[in-house]
Amino acid sequence: MGHRPKSDKLAPRVVQAVAEGRSYRWIARDLGISKNTVLDIVKRSRPETL
Repeated sequence: MGHRPKSDKLAPRVVQAVAEGRSYRWIARDLGISKNTVLDIVKRSRPETL
């Protein structure tokens, strides 16, 4: 996949907001990104499970 400077920069804030129980929709609106971007960041931030 391509480089994602904006989502990479926002990733810690997204992960923190998810940890606080915020909805993906709220996070997306608050940070000015799409809900799909929030979902993508959450997927990438999870440790790989085998």
